Amino acid sequence: MCVDFYRLWPVYVSLLIALLSLLIPFATPEMASWAMGEIGLIERSTALFYVGTAVLASVAFARSAGMMRLHAGFWILLSIVCFGEETSWLQHEFGFATPSSIEARNVQGEFNFHNLEGFHGGKFLGEEVSSPALGALLSAQNLFQIGFGFFFLILPFAAQVPIFGSLLTYLRMPFPGRLIVSTVWPPITVTLLLAFFTEGQIKDLAAETRELFYAAAFLLFTGTLALTLRDPVAIERTMNAN
Repeated sequence: MCVDFYRLWPVYVSLLIALLSLLIPFATPEMASWAMGEIGLIERSTALFYVGTAVLASVAFARSAGMMRLHAGFWILLSIVCFGEETSWLQHEFGFATPSSIEARNVQGEFNFHNLEGFHGGKFLGEEVSSPALGALLSAQNLFQIGFGFFFLILPFAAQVPIFGSLLTYLRMPFPGRLIVSTVWPPITVTLLLAFFTEGQIKDLAAETRELFYAAAFLLFTGTLALTLRDPVAIERTMNAN
């Protein structure tokens, strides 16, 4: 099922945000430090977006049935995991100690999994020294970005191919439409380029901002899905569009 906006204004807002993102290199060290960090504005906002995603996916879950309910349940679980990893499972908020078994293997000494040795820094298996390119590809961050790119870019285009579109319809799998794709990618593209061409604190700020935009994409998609499932006519229209 194609999930999409019915108006163009989100695309225009996205383009404005992308333009504003070009100001990141002009951030002062004080501004960057205030925005970043484990309890900084960007991380807090990212975590809240994942909470919103879980809530909206739960609404979609309640309004759906069968295979569609399974897809909505996946988004609930995914957003909870992303929220947990973003906040180190609320360690940043409650300040509890990291278990020693995890602290010894976590590169930041935190209670999360994406910073564990073997998942952090571009290596999936500790002994994978002979194939560093593959190890870098299988880092936790890169696996997330590959999955994000597949769902929000490759899948919408693949759905236009009749055989793949028919498969998605059979599975009742919701996927983003053209306007959502056009809304999601401008700010992410800008921050990707900034992270590639800058160094130091500005590079980190661009990367943190990109993670915020990832979470915003989740929120937009699940919110649109929940709204679409509220309207039987809209469901029929989107199914026919496939």
